[in-house]
Amino acid sequence: WRSPWKGLPEIVPLLRSVPEGKKVLEAARAKDPAFLSHIKMGEASFTESTFARTYSLLDGKEQIDLRHEVTLSKKLSLSDALVDLAHELVHFTEKDMLDPYKPGFSLKEFVSRGIEGPGGELEALEQECLVAWQMKQVYKTFPQHRLCSGYRTRGGFDREKARLDYYALGSWFLKAPSKLLATMPETS
Repeated sequence: WRSPWKGLPEIVPLLRSVPEGKKVLEAARAKDPAFLSHIKMGEASFTESTFARTYSLLDGKEQIDLRHEVTLSKKLSLSDALVDLAHELVHFTEKDMLDPYKPGFSLKEFVSRGIEGPGGELEALEQECLVAWQMKQVYKTFPQHRLCSGYRTRGGFDREKARLDYYALGSWFLKAPSKLLATMPETS
């Protein structure tokens, strides 16, 4: 579990071996049957969403294309890459992008949807933790996922604690622009 991951053929069957992992893989396949071709190795893990807007000169109609691509850090251990894939697939599958060309696009909506919206950080972290906890039940040697330990409750995942943590700026709170603090009263 601690050795570097080698590729998707190593991770996908392991992720599929637990119910929450299977669920996220099925959701990704339902969105895009070729979703595995949109996953690559890189320097860091992230889901990149591209919002492309084009106009037809013939009829003046606007077309919007959303494209998502997942990059998983090649520096991760097998166990971390596995839960990271679950996390990123939530973004890939569920993330709704805000239209930056739409009137009324606001900082508050952008930040709060990125954290609390469908496919946002809260949902992705919850899925990551559920997968990690199920992996530990199935594979006794699977390491404890340190990121999730503070959010485990008898009922599962403490979503409210995680939500508050996402808005916590730590030592950056005193350096945060007053406009941000006024716009996002959830920050602490």
